[in-house]
Amino acid sequence: MKAKEIDISKFSSIVEFNDFFDASFLELGHNRSRIKSLVKFRDQVHLKLDKEKAQFEIDYAIFDFERQEFFPLLSKASNKPEKVCSYENLTVEAKKEFDYLLERANSSTNTLFKAHYFHLLWRCPSKLRRREYAEKAIAYYFLGLDEVLRKLRSVDDEFILNLIGNQFSALVALTSDIKTETSNLERVFKDLLENNTNIPFYEKDHLITIALKKPKILTKESFKVALNVYEKEFFEIGKTDDSLLIEYHYIPNAKTLCKKLGLSERKWINLQGEFHLNYVKTQKKNSWFLSNYLRKAISCFKASKNEILLSESETLFREIKKKVNLPTRRVLLTREKNKGLFECRDQSIALAKELISIKSSEIIFLRIIGGVDYPSAKQINDNYQKLYPDFFRTFTTIFFDINNNPMQGADDIDLQFMKMKLYQLELDFMTLPYLDTIIEEGIKNKTLTAEEIISFITEKTWIGHPFTVSDSDDEAHELSWIPLISPSIKEYFNQRIIKIENPDYKTDFILCIDSLTTKFEGLIRYFLEQREYSISKTVTTRVEQMNLNNLLESEGFKKLFNQDDQLLFEYLFSGNGGLDIRNNVAHCFYHDGHYTSDKMLLLISALLRLGKYTFSSREDK
Repeated sequence: MKAKEIDISKFSSIVEFNDFFDASFLELGHNRSRIKSLVKFRDQVHLKLDKEKAQFEIDYAIFDFERQEFFPLLSKASNKPEKVCSYENLTVEAKKEFDYLLERANSSTNTLFKAHYFHLLWRCPSKLRRREYAEKAIAYYFLGLDEVLRKLRSVDDEFILNLIGNQFSALVALTSDIKTETSNLERVFKDLLENNTNIPFYEKDHLITIALKKPKILTKESFKVALNVYEKEFFEIGKTDDSLLIEYHYIPNAKTLCKKLGLSERKWINLQGEFHLNYVKTQKKNSWFLSNYLRKAISCFKASKNEILLSESETLFREIKKKVNLPTRRVLLTREKNKGLFECRDQSIALAKELISIKSSEIIFLRIIGGVDYPSAKQINDNYQKLYPDFFRTFTTIFFDINNNPMQGADDIDLQFMKMKLYQLELDFMTLPYLDTIIEEGIKNKTLTAEEIISFITEKTWIGHPFTVSDSDDEAHELSWIPLISPSIKEYFNQRIIKIENPDYKTDFILCIDSLTTKFEGLIRYFLEQREYSISKTVTTRVEQMNLNNLLESEGFKKLFNQDDQLLFEYLFSGNGGLDIRNNVAHCFYHDGHYTSDKMLLLISALLRLGKYTFSSREDK
């Protein structure tokens, strides 16, 4: 029975309306039919009291027990709903709504409504609730569930199935709330799963999901029955449809049940891998998103120790990875449409030329150290989340590294990528043209040379200070960072000078980038050690030195380095949206096209900005 089939005009009072729906609720086909009828009745009825009570009924009907903590009744003191409030402190209207709710709980002839009303009474502000309300709600929910199951035997209806889930969910919540005995709930749970063949698998899964939210109120015996539901569906019937539910819901539930029962999850993990692999096999075209399914299949088969399917998946993965060709979309900025942005960049480039004309390399280095021409960490942190609309959270994101290996995203990973891309956008458009102009013009008028930078680092930063190390024989040796970093800087300037002298020359920044990149881990580790921060970590049975990523996440780095410098280093050396230079260099993932002047400019900038800090103690900071 749909709302449009109900003639509201035949009801002269709220009593007649309630009597009709008390008697015919299970015939409606959907709870919305009653709510729509209530709205029509409220709008058409003339008697103020009936109109008021109709609105109360609407409030009761739309209350969400899962999302709303308590039924909202207005307090006189604040004129808003309060979690703690006595009857005396309710507003006049709130008292009327509470009184009517209590009246309906006692007078309704519909078992389902009585359960709902008593449940609402239990969810009223704390000084209004009584344990007896919860106990009565539980009793009526059990009775209501029996009625619904009898109805299901004669009518295969989605509305009835939804009622089963709602009734069971309410029973689980109330039983947990008042910590009452659970034998009846267990009996009903097992009966619903074992003896009601007209309840489809997806609804049984829903009931199991509800039970797993409050696992302490059910015994292992109940969970065995629940696991058998999945065993039968997948290993006897051979369910293969609903791939998304299988991956994200059904199999995870089965694995959770195995954990609770102390059983191995291996066959479920293997089954998950089979679904991923079979999906790839059924696709006619190789596509970039298939590599992510194979990534998941490989992970599953490794965990389940299925060597045959693991080998097959890895072979397919290698084949598909070669064919990954991600679609791209360029964002074109033009002077005509983005006049303000280009004017800012022109001013930045003009400033670079002006600085070079002063012929003071130290002023240039100090300005780079200050970071005023780089993206502001505060502005990036304040704005990057705005570029990630809420509807993106409903999608699955997949990221590919430099080798076309896929990584599935998540909200935190997606946001990190967004942050890095926003930072990169500003670097590429504003900062790097400025730095390139500094180098180009500085070389041309001999204001900037490799020797000038090396001299500044040697004389003005801690990097130039000699340091002492002891060997295994306890002999001291004086060392310096300068011989380690100088060759890369000299090589970079040599390449730029040759290019200026011969525009047709193809520059090669491989040596300088490879050399300088690998020094940063040692430089940062040494600096943090001098500042008396930990630079090691414990891994199972051994202690080992932190790698670069560990150092950038360490307490010392976070405390000692300002936000702008942290963001620059994060961009240069992190893997989630950043350049990940150190990893790509160390593992030979770069080809010659990846070695660019821009990367070297950022590395030199990072070196200068690293050198501005001092070895003063924690207390002096």
